Amino acid sequence: MSAKNQPNFLRLRAVQDAILVARPNLHDWSGGAGVLKNGEKGLEYLADSGIKRFGRDQIKAPKIPQKRAKIELDRAVFGGYLYDHYGHFLLESLARLWQPKEWPSEPIVWIACWTDELSPWMVQALDILNLSPDRHVVSSDTGPFSVRELLVPDAGFEFGTFMHPLMAKRLSCVNTICDGSHVWLSRKALMPISGLDEEDQLENRMAREGWIILRPEEIDLETQVSLLSKAAHIAGLEGSAFHTLMFLQDFTGVVDLFTRQGHKNFEIVAQTFGFSQLRHTLPGATSRERKKEKGVDMQWSGVDIDALIKILSIRCSAHN
Repeated sequence: MSAKNQPNFLRLRAVQDAILVARPNLHDWSGGAGVLKNGEKGLEYLADSGIKRFGRDQIKAPKIPQKRAKIELDRAVFGGYLYDHYGHFLLESLARLWQPKEWPSEPIVWIACWTDELSPWMVQALDILNLSPDRHVVSSDTGPFSVRELLVPDAGFEFGTFMHPLMAKRLSCVNTICDGSHVWLSRKALMPISGLDEEDQLENRMAREGWIILRPEEIDLETQVSLLSKAAHIAGLEGSAFHTLMFLQDFTGVVDLFTRQGHKNFEIVAQTFGFSQLRHTLPGATSRERKKEKGVDMQWSGVDIDALIKILSIRCSAHN
């Protein structure tokens, strides 16, 4: 989040006869993946074309293909690595697509990371951003994928480190017209892994207080963006749904984030976009570790709902 970690500019490199290589097995993190270019001794890994988090590379270079890949596209933009997790998709799979929308719309090519296909909600996000409809995913099934001229933008976001203003400018494309509404970003549809045992009781109380309960998993992305674009106050448990705010242009409402895991990416986003956002602890709640498919998560219980409502009531004065 520190300015010293953010690059002064983002490069857009043109790589001739580039070859994109996916991991041999989608779920095997030991397999390398990435972009190859022609070097003095043959094909070599293209520097700064992988995924970095906290300044460290996350995917090692791929093995050199035994057979020369046929040319699939004459020209394309490298979109990076494709994640099927909503937050990682918005922050990392879109990180290289910061080029101004006025520029020519070239085909986009991603390398499969957690998924090898574009799901409906991904397509919705790309359509909202008016990104090229010519989209490709390189996977172990497709094999090495060759592009005669591959445009490789630097990543405009690095997990836990920075977001570049150019990425923020490109993502914020939906006009905001505040109607004074209050929106609670629910995690109930993710039960039993919502993060809070008392999610039902809390949401019932929020609804009685006049809040719109938005369950992102139950409505399409375009409708979510429309609801958020009208809000004066948005709150909820920390989660990827907050990253939907990145689609909003000149959002002037207030945002209240109740800590679930404590990821700093939410502060990085808010700082870059200029959101009026505060982070709060869950009053009265205690945490426990909960195992999940990849690592551990935090589950909370015993929240003081009256105290939480009071926090939000006080914050309402910021937008009245």
